[in-house]
Amino acid sequence: MKKLLFLVFLALSLSGMTQERHIDVTVQPIDLYSNSAVIGISFQEGRNALNATYGTPIHASVMDRTFGGMYINPNDYNFFDMYTRIVRVGYRHYITTPMRLYWELSVKSQTAVFNGDIINQYAVGNGYVSEGNSTFRGMIYNTSFGCQLGHQWVISKILLFDVYAGLQVLRTNGRIHTVSDNMDDTNNMAAIIDNTVRTHLPNNANCTLDMWRDGNEYVIDGVVNGYARVSPFFGFKFGARIF
Repeated sequence: MKKLLFLVFLALSLSGMTQERHIDVTVQPIDLYSNSAVIGISFQEGRNALNATYGTPIHASVMDRTFGGMYINPNDYNFFDMYTRIVRVGYRHYITTPMRLYWELSVKSQTAVFNGDIINQYAVGNGYVSEGNSTFRGMIYNTSFGCQLGHQWVISKILLFDVYAGLQVLRTNGRIHTVSDNMDDTNNMAAIIDNTVRTHLPNNANCTLDMWRDGNEYVIDGVVNGYARVSPFFGFKFGARIF
């Protein structure tokens, strides 16, 4: 009996010693669209891997882009910039080793911050146009749980290329703060916010707005209440095996 237990222990030890161990570093270009430079690191042993990803914010303009069906029209804004921070951890299991087909479960936190200045023009008679000034700053917080299927190619035992697709359960909250120099601009901003929420967010999303005057300025504080939805995602990444 003791010899049998010793042989089982020895077999398990040897199988663990022969498992492949790798460390991979990857980049994810698709997140550059939302102004985030994403770098990931993966620790693999055998068919299992733990992945960690961090997206460094890039402060840049998003003029002439579309987000969630909303087009950022350069004719409506003096400027509109945005940056995104991403933190993600995941567990991956390779279903087949030679073909590198895998499934992965992950949890992700994403914060998008945007700032802008809206062009407000009003015809006040005799061909004269009055221009107002409205600035805004907003934040959108996303927390998601995702599952995906993917395929990884290892080229010359060093270069990596991944493609993947999956579904995520996403919960979103948000805040927005605006400052205008007249009441007309403030009402215009409130209408824009309300229309954006109703048009571009799910039906279970709503926004609460508080408006007040602070000296010569008119202020809006808005809170987008948390809502949940299921959405598909897909992407690709590439990198290198460093160990």
